[in-house]
Amino acid sequence: MLVETFLEGQEFSAFALVNGRQAVLMPLAQDHKRLRDGDEGPNTGGMGAYSPLPQFPSETASQVMTTVIQPVIDQLAAMGAPFVGFLYAGLIATSEGLKVIEFNVRMGDPETQVVLPQLQTDLGAAILTLLGGQKPRLDWQSDSIYLGTVIASAGYPRNGKDGVALPGITAADAMVSYAGVTTKNSKWVSHGGRVMMVTVKAPSVLAAQKRVNQILDHNVDQQAYTWRHDIGHSAIS
Repeated sequence: MLVETFLEGQEFSAFALVNGRQAVLMPLAQDHKRLRDGDEGPNTGGMGAYSPLPQFPSETASQVMTTVIQPVIDQLAAMGAPFVGFLYAGLIATSEGLKVIEFNVRMGDPETQVVLPQLQTDLGAAILTLLGGQKPRLDWQSDSIYLGTVIASAGYPRNGKDGVALPGITAADAMVSYAGVTTKNSKWVSHGGRVMMVTVKAPSVLAAQKRVNQILDHNVDQQAYTWRHDIGHSAIS
């Protein structure tokens, strides 16, 4: 028997480092799954993300830990199957409280690209400390928004074009993450749907969104590639 219910609210992602008994939560992030602006078009693997989330109250992170992450960890340990690794909770904030959409045992793409750059302490050392039975202190930046937009092949997600020359992103304030790329005649070209992601940091979501759009509109061929211009719109509105 399948029981369904309609959930209304903002979805977001929460990553936690888990050692079987304890967990450390990372900054919350929000992904944009639909292909086009305004959350229109088909679902994709993710067209962009930003973090942290200024539109959520400060207590949201502690609620995620106490009502979602820790109960799952405790139950798995009680069942004799303690979980060790990255636990990804896909959540939605409704008028009735937090609801779980899904769990994954990995970090998420494209959220990882806007979460990890905020870390000011060593990730590897934190993992070793956690595995050693102690809870590490992770220091995160708190004065900027990290926002990234995915550049996808024209026709994605159904008929993406391969073999297209990659955009040249040379802006000093842009971080570029590569995904669906390969080499052809000793040159980098597209090879897959989501090709690249360009991330910047700024004092606000709106400022970060404007800067990313400026970089992409100036450097990317709109006939060969597609991307959204409204990443972060939920926070801005």
